[in-house]
Amino acid sequence: MRVALDIAKGVYYLHSMKKPILHWDLKSLNIVLDWAAVAKLTDFGWTRLKAKKMTAKIGTYQWMAPEVIAGFKYTEKADVFSYGIILWELLTWLPPYYGIDGTEVSIRVVKEDLWPEIKADHERNAPPEFIQLMKRCWDREPAKRPLFNEIIDALNEIDTKVYN
Repeated sequence: MRVALDIAKGVYYLHSMKKPILHWDLKSLNIVLDWAAVAKLTDFGWTRLKAKKMTAKIGTYQWMAPEVIAGFKYTEKADVFSYGIILWELLTWLPPYYGIDGTEVSIRVVKEDLWPEIKADHERNAPPEFIQLMKRCWDREPAKRPLFNEIIDALNEIDTKVYN
């Protein structure tokens, strides 16, 4: 939960700048832990200021939002989708879409609504609110995805005592 919260706070910082910054390549491989096990965002090579027209396919398909894959206009909600995939990784300790080529993932996400699988044993190991938040983050409709301030609030409200 702490790692999830650290990541959300980092992206919230980027999105809340006077001119919002989109990470564009938010994925677990771009998160590191410092000496105190605090999660930090890295790899800002694709990071861009939010603009009126954003349609470039930037990022890694396994974490990329459907609207980005399809080349549609997108907002900071694309980073929220990627964050939802990271939450799935934190839940399962697995890479997303393991064994499926990135190009195939991109096609299946857009055409077949392929999302990472949530198994029953995964659900038993996490508070239901965590699962709900994860699913909200990767909602097909970007407008239904929460903003990072909402994500931070939701994570702070989850009672994890039962799961420790």
